[in-house]
Amino acid sequence: MKLSHADALNVGNILAEVGRSEIMPRFRRVREIEVRTKTSAFDVVTEADELAEQAISAALLRAFPNAVVIGEEATSRDPAALDQVGTAELAFIIDPIDGTRNFTSSLPLFCTMVAATMRGEIVFGAIHDPVSNDTAFALRGEGAWLEMPDGRRHDLKVAPAVPVKQMDAVVGVNFLPEPLRTIVAGNLSGLAPVPGSDVPRTSIAWRRPAIAICCSTTS
Repeated sequence: MKLSHADALNVGNILAEVGRSEIMPRFRRVREIEVRTKTSAFDVVTEADELAEQAISAALLRAFPNAVVIGEEATSRDPAALDQVGTAELAFIIDPIDGTRNFTSSLPLFCTMVAATMRGEIVFGAIHDPVSNDTAFALRGEGAWLEMPDGRRHDLKVAPAVPVKQMDAVVGVNFLPEPLRTIVAGNLSGLAPVPGSDVPRTSIAWRRPAIAICCSTTS
């Protein structure tokens, strides 16, 4: 079995439709939707996450009846579902809203992600931005590309390798519960404050040549 280019686009269409029907109508309406915490105040789930996951799961099973579908929210209730990833002929792993904290803070920095595995090997991935309505795809044997709402396609390529000292990296630790967040930040030495940081809702930020860390401490 092999996922085709048409299969990839079909998954992208599913994500786009669910973004329009379940996610965007609830964006910036946090006072009107249910929001619950999971492991910490920064690890939240909303009805948009759950309804989007249900809709994506149902649509994927209609399109791929023999597939196993594993959703983040369903797995948080039944972790044993993850055991199927290594053995399923085809499995889809769903994160209905990656960046739920941004979603509930009315920041347009979130996405829907789906990966496909075959007997434990990753063969496909898609990241859909419900705000801009474009989708990034990666398909084994066909490379990676960005599909725009008007049908335009831009090929995506890995940047050339550079020495570690020339790399920039961003590490978010706002999902870590206290006191772990403070411990992790404290263990990172040689950091200096970033002057004039304009990262939305960020109150702590440090930078050194190879790493940048942003820790949100606001809700």
